[in-house]
Amino acid sequence: MVLELSGGNDGLNTVVPYADDLYYKLRPRIAIKPQRVLRIDERHGFNPGMAGFERLYKDGRLAIVHGCGYAQPSFSHFASMAYWHTAAPNSGEETGWIGRLADAMDPQVSPDFLVNIDEIQSLAVRARQHLAVSFDDPDRFLADLDRFAATSSNQSEVVDKARAQAISFKSSSA
Repeated sequence: MVLELSGGNDGLNTVVPYADDLYYKLRPRIAIKPQRVLRIDERHGFNPGMAGFERLYKDGRLAIVHGCGYAQPSFSHFASMAYWHTAAPNSGEETGWIGRLADAMDPQVSPDFLVNIDEIQSLAVRARQHLAVSFDDPDRFLADLDRFAATSSNQSEVVDKARAQAISFKSSSA
């Protein structure tokens, strides 16, 4: 599973460099005090609101990649997002890194191998062979599946698997 947090996330207040004096010097009003940080090593810790991530990290089920970036950045948000989603800066790649990984891991193209939970499909999951199931509202998705199933007689296996995915998401996020 890949969790992408898009938007106005403040990375330095997510994984806090609490042992770095410069962090406190340059962020006198918004820095998280060292005693509040959920420490994960001698230099870094999580924001106090991220206890769940701390547990995942300590259980070996979450990895952190510090200092992500690329050489000669364009400073364009849109170009940077395309680079992030394709893992191929300046290449014009049309598929995403997760989509290419899915194609390599599952060449027989199992239904529902890729699930994208968002309003629109991310470039990261665009694949040559696989088609990601995309939804942001499991209730609406289930209703759409029911309408589709009522009009299509030969798609019951696909509908059943997609329904199971949505129900699983709905129960895990409740």
